[in-house]
Amino acid sequence: MAESPFAVLCTQMALQPYGHVVAYAYSDDLRQVAFCTPADTRKVQEMLACEQVALVIDNRASHPSRCRSPSDSDKELRLGS
Repeated sequence: MAESPFAVLCTQMALQPYGHVVAYAYSDDLRQVAFCTPADTRKVQEMLACEQVALVIDNRASHPSRCRSPSDSDKELRLGS
């Protein structure tokens, strides 16, 4: 996590999903994560309306051997089809 200073805070409001890029900090035991934002932002309103959120941290750059390029044999995912 130390190599990934940004995360995406995933929230929802009125059945609409939202993603917010945030810079974050975490406790040594990884039980707490914090980020700063003004109290009047949409992300705060969304978290107050629905406490079910996700924080997505992309650490693929720290593990290049685990990453691979898509091959011709991979199935294509089409959203909204």
